[in-house]
Amino acid sequence: MTDTSPACEARSDLEVDLEDLAELALPFMDEPSHPILQQYTRLITSKVDS
Repeated sequence: MTDTSPACEARSDLEVDLEDLAELALPFMDEPSHPILQQYTRLITSKVDS
């Protein structure tokens, strides 16, 4: 991705790298249920929440 917002483009002292979050395989994004339900299926997620 190379699109940036006009606010970012207006600043010469700011460097922005956009990342596709789906490609990062973040561990807190791999639970099947919404976090508010606290129905964790992975051990690491339940440890982080407690």
